[in-house]
Amino acid sequence: MSAVQGLGGVIDLTDLADHRSDWVEPIKISYRGYDIVEMPPNNQGLAALVALNIVEGYRLCEIPHNSAEYLHCLIEAMKLALVDADNCIGDPDVALPINKILSKEYAHAQRAQISSHRTGKLNSTVENVHGDTAIVAVVDEQRNVVSMISSLFKAFGSGITVPRTGLLLHNRASGFKLDPDHPNSLAPGKRPYHTIMPAIIMRDDKPWACFGVVGGMMQPQGHLQLVSNLIDFGMNPQSALDAPRFRVLDGNGLALENGIAQSVRAKLEALGHEVRSSSNDEGFGGGQVLLLSDTVIYGGSDFRKDGCAIGY
Repeated sequence: MSAVQGLGGVIDLTDLADHRSDWVEPIKISYRGYDIVEMPPNNQGLAALVALNIVEGYRLCEIPHNSAEYLHCLIEAMKLALVDADNCIGDPDVALPINKILSKEYAHAQRAQISSHRTGKLNSTVENVHGDTAIVAVVDEQRNVVSMISSLFKAFGSGITVPRTGLLLHNRASGFKLDPDHPNSLAPGKRPYHTIMPAIIMRDDKPWACFGVVGGMMQPQGHLQLVSNLIDFGMNPQSALDAPRFRVLDGNGLALENGIAQSVRAKLEALGHEVRSSSNDEGFGGGQVLLLSDTVIYGGSDFRKDGCAIGY
């Protein structure tokens, strides 16, 4: 508290005393017979579920993986989902029409907005955040699973270190909006739009996968691509993580990771996508995945970040 006040901040002892941590019900959808489970708002897991609901209407397994047609479907679905997230996600005490947004009927209506011949413009803010975030996915001998993410948000968070502790303070308040009528408006006692989104996939009411992809606004985009890799294409965890990714940027902007064919890039540009990067400069996230079969636990760790898969 004194570290913030010494720099002109307004936090005081009452703010700390009034803080509470909540046990919350996760949100989920069914995707091709699997339950995809995410955290509710103020978390952005909603965006991943909306996008997955939309692409469930395409027979993705019959489209070549990372072809222009495949990527266009996912990119356009992700744009619509990010707009929904930007418009709706805010403090958990603000009532949101979650059931409507996650309904298959809503997904059908959103899917109808997607053209196979032309890209739509993203009318939302997508920040390029290089943050300090870590994901841990764990399963024990009883098949209990935990997906946990900790984060300072942007690089070094607020940049404030509490004296004599080495603890850095985060800067999640930068996720608020200044529009007083928005669910995510800045106000006392509220929680801002939050990017970190640990997740689990259930099959037959049992944990099937435990995962997360760090990287700010890349996280729902990483979830969409990773879940499709695992379920639509039957990839193992490491292959699902290693596959080249896209990242939606503002407007018609699009970043494509090295490994996506130049011919695919050209076709996407012909559809109106503005490919602004062909490298990792935009950041494509970093994930960890555990996949549970009846007898074996498979682990994968993203080459884009520090990390490893360890058995016991």
